[in-house]
Order: sequence, then structure tokens, then C-alpha cells
Amino acid sequence: MLSPSKKRASTATSGATSGMSSADKQSQTAALNGAPQNIINDPRVISLELAFPLKKPSGGLKPLRTYQGEISIEVAEAVDVKQLNVTFEGWERVDFGGKAGTSRRPICRSTEDLLQTSSAVVDTIVGRRVFRFTLSTPNVNFPAAMDSAICEISYSLTATLVGTSNSSGQNTTCANNIGTLASSSVG
Repeated sequence: MLSPSKKRASTATSGATSGMSSADKQSQTAALNGAPQNIINDPRVISLELAFPLKKPSGGLKPLRTYQGEISIEVAEAVDVKQLNVTFEGWERVDFGGKAGTSRRPICRSTEDLLQTSSAVVDTIVGRRVFRFTLSTPNVNFPAAMDSAICEISYSLTATLVGTSNSSGQNTTCANNIGTLASSSVG
């Protein structure tokens, strides 16, 4: 479903998962309302912004459509990057009430690495870079996003920058220093 430039590769999974925490619920609600969620874990990263036309897919995602987006990354100094992942997720939550509890399960999920290669360091970002991507929906009628007392359907798109962490201020090339540098989500 997701691809860098014109590449067509996708994976989709479905399964069950446990209930969500209140922080996850707040994050999902903010994402559903179109509020971007940006997390910067490395002081070298100034910003990571995900721009995507579907801020709130209230009408549902249309089958066999291609949507374009971009990820803007700005860094204060050079950053060695291993992955730039884009993940599209859809979730359904149903509250059965009383002792039956709440069920939360994925409707769809697709993750793609926009910098696919086998080397340890894929790219070095200096200054500001823009990465463009496309999301192609399969021939599936996804349900419309909604939030009610007993049922919620939400979608989110998350960009995650993974690279060599330098939080201690020292340059190290140890594989253990690979981690999430920043992420940005829209829903």
C-alpha cells in the first residue's frame, strides 16, 4: 500500500490485540481529529513533519486510489540514518460494556521503509531534506472513521526516522546506538 516514489510494495496484517491505555486513547483521538503528533528523541533533529492530504478520512478511504504525501526532515548537524519508515494503520474499538470489556483490533496495517538497502547506514541527512511517497489503497472499502460511546474506527499514518543516536554527545558507531530519532503521526 505504501511506496517511495513509484515503487509498488506492500504488506498488510490483521489480528487481535489487547485494550488501549488512556495515553493511547488520547493519541488516537488527537490523530482522529487531524492534530499531528510529533516526537523528537534526538537533539540533532530540529523537526520531522509528515504532510498527507487525509487529515481526517471521515468518508473512509476509497478503494484503488493513490494518495501522495511527503516527509520533511530538518537537522542541526549531520545525522546517519538507517530507516525512514511510513506506517498506515486502521483500528476498530468496540466497548461491550460491563464484564465483557473492550475489544481493540487492527483493521489494516502496512509499513514501508522509504530508504531500503542492506547497509548499516543508508543515508546521511544534512540540513533540510524532503522525502516523497505514495499510499495506494487495495480494492477494499474501508469503513469511515468514527468515534462514539461504544465504537471507534480510526486511521493513522506515522513516519519514523531511525538512525545512529548521539544523545550522549559522543560520536560512536556501535550497533547498540541505533534507535528512533523522531516520529510524526497524522490521522
